[in-house]
Amino acid sequence: MKAAERSEELCFKVTGTFKQAFKQTAKALGLKKSAFLEKLVADWHERHPAMPAGAGAPAASVTTPARRAAQGKAARNAATSSRRA
Repeated sequence: MKAAERSEELCFKVTGTFKQAFKQTAKALGLKKSAFLEKLVADWHERHPAMPAGAGAPAASVTTPARRAAQGKAARNAATSSRRA
């Protein structure tokens, strides 16, 4: 993948220990951190063919913070609606 194709930033927090191990492993493999992460994801998809590559949405059974917030909002709306009836 060309550098020009990498236009999106990926931000998340990890422990200092993980960050250091990630950087050292990427360096040992002669890869930039972004290329190493792409390789890890590609390798994961090879081992888990049931999930299509590029599948962005988590499974319905996975509760993400956004899904939890939406569920809470839906529950509040349902409670408000039932009080009005």
